[in-house]
Amino acid sequence: MLWFKHQTCSHDDPDISDAMDLFGHHAYAVFFITLEIYGDEYNHLDSEEWLTISQRFLARKLRLSSTKVQQILNFYSERQRILVKMTETTISIKCPKFVDIASNWTKRKTFKSSAHLCSPSVVPTAIEEKKKRRRREENIPSLKFCVFLDSVKLTQDQYEKLQLTLGQKVLDSGIEKLDYSITVKGGKYKDHYKTLLNWHKRGFLTEDKNGKSGGYFTKRSTGSLPADIEESTDATARKWREAQKTADSISEKES
Repeated sequence: MLWFKHQTCSHDDPDISDAMDLFGHHAYAVFFITLEIYGDEYNHLDSEEWLTISQRFLARKLRLSSTKVQQILNFYSERQRILVKMTETTISIKCPKFVDIASNWTKRKTFKSSAHLCSPSVVPTAIEEKKKRRRREENIPSLKFCVFLDSVKLTQDQYEKLQLTLGQKVLDSGIEKLDYSITVKGGKYKDHYKTLLNWHKRGFLTEDKNGKSGGYFTKRSTGSLPADIEESTDATARKWREAQKTADSISEKES
């Protein structure tokens, strides 16, 4: 329940007014904060519409001692406004006329007890939410990957798209380079399909006049790290920089 009705003249209510005479402004706070807690847990009431919570929790919410809270709630219980049952550590509350001030949506709903919510302390947990999320994920069709060489994973649709975009020769070369980067250098890539497209876009898979293909080890890739290398491990990035320095020194000697 998101809200309930709160009249502007609630402080003139005879029971609340009498309670304020005895306990001061704390009586007003106890009455309405207790209603807020009851409304917030409205879907977790037991079959007889009782809500059970710890006395320590309620005292902490009200910023009062447990003794003071018990005195005020006992007063309202005698007036049949908020019924109370207590144990050494817990307190059960019930508001007989709460549905009269409940939201219109709550009034339209028929109260139904649920076996797994029979006790108000039993609320959906992180484990239950995880199970629900897992069930939703199981309903989503998973992609079927084909493994090329030892470690390159592409769906059949992705492979066919790469054939059209890169050409078979360039695609085979790209798969070999990507497989070498993963298995030998320990590179990690989130999406092999996007990695190959990115390499092709940057010219790493294009052969020059001498039949040599561009890549991380040529002067073509100077400057900042490629996005796919930045996504990989720090070790891969370090090896990339070392190879870049080696390629630069070789180019200087050849020139």
